[in-house]
Amino acid sequence: MRPDANPTSSSEAVGLLETPEHSDIDEKDLRPHPQQRKTFVRYGPWFILIGLLVVSLIANAIQLWTWLQARAAANVCKSPLCTYPSPTAGLSPSKLVQFGQPTPWSNATNMTALDELWYGMDVNAGVIQLPKDAHFGTTQDFPWDTSRGLYMLNSYHSLHCLKIIYSYVRDWEEGRSRVQTIDHVAHCLEVVRMDIMCVADDTLLSYPVDDPEELPPKRMCRDWDQLEEFAISNSACFERRELDDPFRDSLIEYMNCPTSSPYYEVVEELRKNSSAANGKEDGALGS
Repeated sequence: MRPDANPTSSSEAVGLLETPEHSDIDEKDLRPHPQQRKTFVRYGPWFILIGLLVVSLIANAIQLWTWLQARAAANVCKSPLCTYPSPTAGLSPSKLVQFGQPTPWSNATNMTALDELWYGMDVNAGVIQLPKDAHFGTTQDFPWDTSRGLYMLNSYHSLHCLKIIYSYVRDWEEGRSRVQTIDHVAHCLEVVRMDIMCVADDTLLSYPVDDPEELPPKRMCRDWDQLEEFAISNSACFERRELDDPFRDSLIEYMNCPTSSPYYEVVEELRKNSSAANGKEDGALGS
């Protein structure tokens, strides 16, 4: 290296490597000014105290807001449902429903319309498939993926039971031969009874009064549409056949996947192969 290339020979290097005794900065200039020290000693504790008070006020404001929110929720929702999210879909109460008002489901002035509602209620979506888990208990394999099990969401099962009870009552009322057996109806009544006792809902329902301005009680409920979305996203491709259908309780009941299902293509391929191999089942498989 050339002598004039020595880094320490440059003016920048000299400035950086210069020792304090050769520096132009007086050592006294680096010491705190006596007046600055007196100001800090005199007012420093006050600054710290004011800072702590500000932090405390902010924390108390947050705590008060949280308490008010919880109190408001408690005043609206007194059901056990408001305490815990649902165990599988993780739904929390989010929909305020007014109880006591007439709905089409209770309008017996038009039995044709009422029958259409009850008989048309589809509970097949409640049959779902999920990865097998010991916490869910032992269950049957999902036909198209044996690593997953078949389950039915309890609320759909309860609706299925109400549909069975309605069918039995209507057949009896109309004098028709009853399709459902009394054993099945008794089972369904027990299912509904157990559901009611399990939830132990203590929402207060006031006695009706002759006051048109008196509103029925409100109740915070989980959103059924959200549960239905969860069911469809985990569909077991299930559609129950009628009691007299020869394909009832067969694999054909699990060949009704929604297009969004990851098993849609698998089932469609099986449907094509089955139709080609056995023309007799073509109508059933294609229905």
